Amino acid sequence: MITAMLLAAIYVSQGLGGFETANLNALHHSPQLFTRPGGENYFTFEIWTSFMFLWIFVDPMFPQLFSRFYTAKNEKSLKYAMAAYPLLVSFLFLIPVLIGVWATATDLQVAPDMILPAMVKTYAPAWVYSTVIIGAIAALMSTADSQLLSLSTMLTRDLRIRNQVMWSKIFAALLGVFAIAFVFLRDTSQGIFTTLVSTTFSGLIVLFPTTFASLYLKNVNKWACIFSIIMGELSIILFRTNTLPTYGFLDGILALLIATTTLILASTLSYIYHTNK
Repeated sequence: MITAMLLAAIYVSQGLGGFETANLNALHHSPQLFTRPGGENYFTFEIWTSFMFLWIFVDPMFPQLFSRFYTAKNEKSLKYAMAAYPLLVSFLFLIPVLIGVWATATDLQVAPDMILPAMVKTYAPAWVYSTVIIGAIAALMSTADSQLLSLSTMLTRDLRIRNQVMWSKIFAALLGVFAIAFVFLRDTSQGIFTTLVSTTFSGLIVLFPTTFASLYLKNVNKWACIFSIIMGELSIILFRTNTLPTYGFLDGILALLIATTTLILASTLSYIYHTNK
C-alpha cells in the first residue's frame, strides 16, 4: 500500500505538470483548502479538536487492533507497533488527501469517495492505476476479514459457547450479511468516511473508558462498566436525533465524556454502597 500511494503521488503530480504546479493550481482554485476551517468552513475549532481526540481513543478499540495487543511477541514489539502506527497512518492519509486537493483544480466531477481512483486513472499510467486499485482492495479485504474474525471470536468467547469453531463461523457469516445490508441501506448522499465517523467510530470510542478501567484499575465494578457503555451508546442516539446539542463537536467526543463520567459516578456510588453495607 505504501508503494501504491507513492506511485500515485509521483505519477499524478507529473500528469498535472509537476508537484509544485499541482499545488499552485489547487491553491489558486481553492485557497480555502490550505487554511483552517477549510472548504465549507467544515474544520472549525470544535471539529478539528474532536478529530484529534477521536483518533487517540478510537483506534485501540478497533477489534482487529485490540486483539493484536495480546499477540505481540514481547513488550518491545508492542511498543514498536504503537510508535510506528501513527506515522504509517499519517503517511497513508496524507497522499489521498493531497491528491483530493489537487483534484479541485481539475475538471473531474465524481463522488468524494471516488476522487483518488479517478485522479490516478486520469493522470497516471494504467499500470499505476492497477497497482493502486489492487493495493486498496487488498488493504480493505485485510481489514474486513480481520474485523470479522476478531468480532466472531469475541462474541463466541463472551457468550461462552462450547462449540466455538462452528459458532464463530456462524457469527462471521451473520456479521458479513449485516455489513452488506449496511452498505446498501446507508445514506448514499454521504461519503463512506462520513458514514463511518458518524456510526462506527462514534460507537467504538464509547468503549474506551471501560477498556482502560478494566486493564489498569483494580476492582472495577462490572455493572458500572456496563452502565457506562449503555449511557455512551444511548447518548450517540440522542445526539444523532438532535435531542441533545453537540455544540459543534463530534458526537463521539461528547459520548466519550458521558461514558467516562458515568463510569466514575457509578463506580463511586458502588464503592460507597459496599463500604457502608
